[in-house]
Amino acid sequence: MADAYGTITFTKSKGCVIDGPNLLDALNEFNWDSQGVKWKYHPENKTLSFGYTQYPSVTPTIYARCNFDNEEGTECIKDMADMTEDDFEGLNYFIEEPIPITQLKDKLAPHIKRGWIEIAYSSNEKTREVNFGRLRIAHDGKAFRQVINSGPMAECIELLESTQ
Repeated sequence: MADAYGTITFTKSKGCVIDGPNLLDALNEFNWDSQGVKWKYHPENKTLSFGYTQYPSVTPTIYARCNFDNEEGTECIKDMADMTEDDFEGLNYFIEEPIPITQLKDKLAPHIKRGWIEIAYSSNEKTREVNFGRLRIAHDGKAFRQVINSGPMAECIELLESTQ
């Protein structure tokens, strides 16, 4: 299987004011790629960076449930909140769920004091597919997300969603 290498960028509007450390914490609650890369905050210019990665996205996920083998060797699935220390010993894999745009704007907008931020990505998997997406969230809670996947081996997607 080929890998979709790409990058995620962070941009903000002219005059945008953010609470960088708290925005960083909120962004890092989610998985923005397949490798677990985390955002970094740069106080000298009050911006954030992510960088090069595999399978980047503007539809981040969270680990919602776990697949594990219990003490009897039976495969089970539980919500993350219900997992015990013993359950984690038999962990097979995490089950991720995408974060709805409404939840993203509720989590991120309080850390944007004026203006808007935009997170964008692009990636490609050799000559099989190209992917692009952007997520813009404003201080007033308005949010916009666009995702485009195309190519001869892609699951062709053209998603456009927004909140009021």
